[in-house]
Amino acid sequence: MSAGLNIRLPELAPRKGDSGGSSPSSPSQGAAQELASFLEIGAPYGFKHDVHIHYNFQEARFEGIPPNFAAYLAATAADRVACESTAASPVLQGRRGGAKRTRTGSASVSSGGAWPGVLEPCVDPVGLLNQHFKLPFRQVPRVAVAGYEERVPAVLVMLQQHFQAKRGFLTPHIFRESPSKQDRDQAMRDINRGAFHGAEHDVRVLADLIKLWFRELPEPILHELPAGDMERLAALQDVEHEVLTRLGALERCVVLWLADLLAGVAAYQAQNHMGVDQLSIVIAPNLVRLETENPMVAVALSKAVVDLFRGVLRARVQRRQQLQTAAAASASASKVAHSPPCV
Repeated sequence: MSAGLNIRLPELAPRKGDSGGSSPSSPSQGAAQELASFLEIGAPYGFKHDVHIHYNFQEARFEGIPPNFAAYLAATAADRVACESTAASPVLQGRRGGAKRTRTGSASVSSGGAWPGVLEPCVDPVGLLNQHFKLPFRQVPRVAVAGYEERVPAVLVMLQQHFQAKRGFLTPHIFRESPSKQDRDQAMRDINRGAFHGAEHDVRVLADLIKLWFRELPEPILHELPAGDMERLAALQDVEHEVLTRLGALERCVVLWLADLLAGVAAYQAQNHMGVDQLSIVIAPNLVRLETENPMVAVALSKAVVDLFRGVLRARVQRRQQLQTAAAASASASKVAHSPPCV
């Protein structure tokens, strides 16, 4: 027997036929309206929106997280970290004594470090959702930015907005002079626990956080460029095209975003003393991780990386100048077209 809705329809009054008797017929218009109102589903009432979790792209953090959900995240994360630590303990004990540093990254395994891609224990459970550093660039929140085919990591866009609001491009030796390590690390912790306020930090801290984000990536942004091909690519004429065509869509987008940010800084070289060459030297080493113990090879590869990024940055500087020239010409033509004719 098939199940059905237990709905009792309203009784319809019979209509008299031509013979004077009553016979069943189709419902009248009034009865149809009565039936429709009877079957109508009403709108919800007494509705209350108690929970609204959203992502604040201006400060790169989640907001509105209820305490019970945060506690659940903390409990599940603690269980996961405990299981992973138990499973990896023999490996950790075997490799801890042999940890080594690379030229552009921190120790691959150390007693106080974290495994790439594994969240560090956090006192604040909300911080589990707001991790932006030391995570793969595909796992961080990203935001659409005009002019780029892929979304850009939200933390980079947030730092860029604060950097420009503080006119960091006019600061002498920006990106070269490092701020206090204590201030920089505190700012990174604030971002990772959702308590960062960019307006309260020095512009050098903001610039160093951008470098730090790239340097702390478990997988460098230029990971698709083999170390053996870097010197050959750096010697090519069209370096930008050769480099970008070898990168994935997201990697290419992030590299172009970084180059455009630095192109805006290089435009004020007369004020900040940081041109294409200077910016390439201080930024490029953060984009790769050179795993070699040969100092001669490390020096050669470091130079090749700088040359590669210099080619990309120089091309974006030229593109910026072309766009500015075209915009100025368009504005001039529009002004002439709207000017009153000479009498």
